[in-house]
Amino acid sequence: MDGDYSKIKPSNDDIFALLGEATAPKQSTAQIIEDLEQQQPEIHVNSEDFQPEEPVNPISDEQPPIQPPKPLSYYKAEAEAIIHFIDGISKAYLPTLYRKKLFTLDEYNEAKALVQRVWDRKDNVIADFTDREQYLYEKMQQLEGQVNDIPLSQAEKDIIIEPLAEVLQKHGGQTSPEGRLAFACLTVLGLRILPILSR
Repeated sequence: MDGDYSKIKPSNDDIFALLGEATAPKQSTAQIIEDLEQQQPEIHVNSEDFQPEEPVNPISDEQPPIQPPKPLSYYKAEAEAIIHFIDGISKAYLPTLYRKKLFTLDEYNEAKALVQRVWDRKDNVIADFTDREQYLYEKMQQLEGQVNDIPLSQAEKDIIIEPLAEVLQKHGGQTSPEGRLAFACLTVLGLRILPILSR
C-alpha cells in the first residue's frame, strides 16, 4: 500500500524558493535595550521618603561639662550642719545615759527630792543630811556637771568644722536639696523625739 506523498513532501524547488525570500532584519542588542527602556513606565522618586530616621536615643560624643570645684566655704556650711546635728543629738540623749550610769531609778528620784529640799529652804539644809543623802546629793551634783558639759562650745565646733570641711571637699561630699531638708527635719524634730524614746 504505497501512498502518494508528493502532495505533502515539498520539492527541492519549493525549498529553494522559500530560502530565497527576504527575511526581516535582526535588531541589535542596543536597539532591544532601548526599546525596553521606552516601554517601562516613568517612576517618580520623592527624596523626602528616604530621609533616615533619627535614633530614639542618639549617642553624643560630647563630654558633659566639667563642674568647677566648689569652694571650701561651701563644705564648711555642710560641716556646720553636721556638727549642729551631732551636738543636738548629744544634748538630747547623753543626759539619760549619764543618769543611768550614776543612779538606779529609785536613787535618782530620791536625789531629785534632796535637790528640791535644798532649793526650797534658805538655810543650810545640807548640814542635816545623812551619809546616804549626802552621797546621793553629791552624785546629783556630778550628774549636773556632766550634763552642763555636753553642749559643744563654739571654739570646740570650730576645731572640728575646719578639718571636716576639708575631708568633705576632698571626697566631694555634698548633700542634695532633698537631703538637706531631711537632715534639717531630723535635727529639729529628732531632738524632741529622742528624749521620749530614751526613757
